[in-house]
Amino acid sequence: MPCKFERETLCIVGLGMIGGSLAAALKAANYTGEIVALVRSEQTGKRGVELGIIDRYSQEPAEVVVGARIVMLAVPMLSMRSQLEMIKPSLDDSTIVTDAGSVKGPFIQDARQVLGSLSRVVPGHPIAGREKTGVDAADAHLYKNRRVLLTPVDETDPQAIARVAALWQQAGAEVETLSPEQHDRVLAATSHLPHVLAFALVDTLATQQEAEEIFRYAAGALRSRPTKPASHCRGTFALTQQNAWDLRAMSGARDQRAP
Repeated sequence: MPCKFERETLCIVGLGMIGGSLAAALKAANYTGEIVALVRSEQTGKRGVELGIIDRYSQEPAEVVVGARIVMLAVPMLSMRSQLEMIKPSLDDSTIVTDAGSVKGPFIQDARQVLGSLSRVVPGHPIAGREKTGVDAADAHLYKNRRVLLTPVDETDPQAIARVAALWQQAGAEVETLSPEQHDRVLAATSHLPHVLAFALVDTLATQQEAEEIFRYAAGALRSRPTKPASHCRGTFALTQQNAWDLRAMSGARDQRAP
């Protein structure tokens, strides 16, 4: 049964759809702790308070990270390292750092380089999402009965793992544990490669002379194809850059992982 977080503080870094949905799910589940957010814009923070999913927010790490028991990084993969560097001065030895990124190897490498010890770092990946962004896309039911994969390393404190697992369980998720290497191999095959291929197919079809007719008469998934806003392009680029080796392996390449 999920443990209770008696007035402990959870700090969510990045109050978009992923982080906002976690906050909303915990509020709906009567989470007893305080939920705060480190945000880039005042508007996002105010909206989070208006929606009732966070208790307070700040654009300054010292105002929300200091004193937090758990810090959840819910930012794009290419922003993880800069966010780790930004929050580091506000962390103490008891703070648990976790994330919601879709590639674990690079995050673990960055966390080790920035934080040193990984004893209080619990990498994670919720297998959930939608083609929406921003705090207004927060959904209290997003993680209900969905898997969250935790990928701790050997030095990760078992109590830290248990606490992060309990947090996700309270949000309604089913928690499993994989090695970081296994996670990245599996997700390259089941999520990242299909995502890249789908994006490439849509991009190719969109350049055809008959593109309008192709999409007009398309059925099912192709008709509901992802659009190509800048955020979607950045997301696809991040996947290919962060998990390049496993994507190449899935496509039959035999490159050795770069040092």
